[in-house]
Amino acid sequence: MWILDNEYNPFLLAFLGCVACLGAFVAWIMTGRKEAVFAGAGLLVVFLGLIATERMMISDREAIEAALVQAAKDLEANNHPGIYAFIHPSAKDMLLQAQSEMPNYHFEECRITKIYETKVDREAKPKTATVEFNVIAKGSFKAGGDAYSGQVPRFVRLNLEQDKDGKWKVKDYYHDSPEQAIMERK
Repeated sequence: MWILDNEYNPFLLAFLGCVACLGAFVAWIMTGRKEAVFAGAGLLVVFLGLIATERMMISDREAIEAALVQAAKDLEANNHPGIYAFIHPSAKDMLLQAQSEMPNYHFEECRITKIYETKVDREAKPKTATVEFNVIAKGSFKAGGDAYSGQVPRFVRLNLEQDKDGKWKVKDYYHDSPEQAIMERK
């Protein structure tokens, strides 16, 4: 249900609940009928139940965002095993590439600045998702004979698949400069 998987929750639910309860209160004031009070109390219970459900339920989008935040923390801590664990077991080539490249990177900072879109295919077995976001990494990076120290902004697109334990893992990825990604998204 879209209202329970919304980035503005529980504020949206609280706002809608307040509006609905206020409407019932105004109806009671205008008419003096106790049915309006009962309707207001019922609406209050329904919206409090929805808020509690939203807080207890972890949606796919929320689970993916939590996994991304953890991956950024693992990068910032230079926790290579943590990063390798974020790669899907069937993506063996990606794991080998990460294992060969990660020792050449030393991160001082890694933070996700904006998540543009998270699309989950709930019909796929197992579920798949695509997430697009911007990230800023700071540190020292070596590639071939080149070395760079400083801040690097990147646009990243991850194709994820839920593993048998329900965790979201990377199957494939794409990254580019944020400027190039803006041109591509238009």
